[in-house]
Amino acid sequence: MALACRPQLIVADEPITALDVMTQAQILDLMRSRTDRLELSMTLISHDLSVIAEVCDSVNVMYAGKIVESGPTASIFAPAATGSGPAHPYTARLRHAFPDIRRERTFVEAIPGQPPDLHQPPAGCRFADRCDLVIDECRTREPELAIVRPGHHAACHRSDLVLGGLREHPTASRRYSRSRAEAARSRAASGQLGRASGGAGRAAAGGDGPGGDLPQPPGRRSRRLVRAVDGVSFALGRREILALVGESGCGKTSIVRAIARLEEASAGQILFRGRNIAHARRRALRQLRREIQVVFQDPFESLDPRLTAFDTVEESLLVHRLGGDTRHRHEQVLDAMRQVGLHPAAEIARRYPHQMSGNQRQRLVIAGAMVLRAGAGDR
Repeated sequence: MALACRPQLIVADEPITALDVMTQAQILDLMRSRTDRLELSMTLISHDLSVIAEVCDSVNVMYAGKIVESGPTASIFAPAATGSGPAHPYTARLRHAFPDIRRERTFVEAIPGQPPDLHQPPAGCRFADRCDLVIDECRTREPELAIVRPGHHAACHRSDLVLGGLREHPTASRRYSRSRAEAARSRAASGQLGRASGGAGRAAAGGDGPGGDLPQPPGRRSRRLVRAVDGVSFALGRREILALVGESGCGKTSIVRAIARLEEASAGQILFRGRNIAHARRRALRQLRREIQVVFQDPFESLDPRLTAFDTVEESLLVHRLGGDTRHRHEQVLDAMRQVGLHPAAEIARRYPHQMSGNQRQRLVIAGAMVLRAGAGDR
């Protein structure tokens, strides 16, 4: 569609969000080849630094409505030891908030604090309250974009320190301290939270457990079943994070939907806290909805456009009859929004989904899931 009218400029706004890495590579290769062949220009909007580094010739880094760094991709993303690299603390922190699978496992830290309120922007640098290198001048005088290298600009009073690699990220060398042995001890102490296994082959999550046979879409001649997931078995301990990784169509979402009982398992077991929930009904299923929440890929499709952010989070408490009276529910909703980084919570609570950024919508969905735990007394 974008190419049909033979444009001279394409603006690609997060074109590969929620795609698996193999599909991403295909889409990126298509965009690169078409840009070269048709002699087009393209503006790519993305949160993914690896995509930017691979595809783009130059980068503009934005923070709180301002461009804080601009330059060639090769220069901005080069290691500091080469004499290149980022010249603004925000860009440097972004780089270290992105995992590098080639290195030994390390902490990936979020940038502390929150962006400023643009209704009342600060007089000085907008990143000052979150910056490790902040000085008094940063809070009183807004830095302007200045040349730090040929073709490379940054808006920072202390770009020389960032360019030199000093304090680029104070905790960048800190190693992930939790060993496999410690993880095993944690599992043994806290017990296994859940296990999914699928038997006989038809599993929505498991090798001896829940089944994932799905009928083919209407209109197909054959009425054969599609074996969505087959022979999958895994366990998840309390306080652990388990990854399901694979390209689109491999069965990841089918497993999740079966575990959350949004799809009926055709065979096998799903053990949650020692109970087989694969065929739970009525009251047991209602209780399960309270204990297992799903955060979907596309937050916009998960939100009712007619409800404000506050109503969206409160709805979870109302459905499950939690949270006490109106005043207590109000406090719990705002607290859940603060916990997921929605600041100022009271103001964002009045917004509708279309008035929020993609980041805020995803945080709102997470708040809706978290508030049930608080409403149930943190059981």
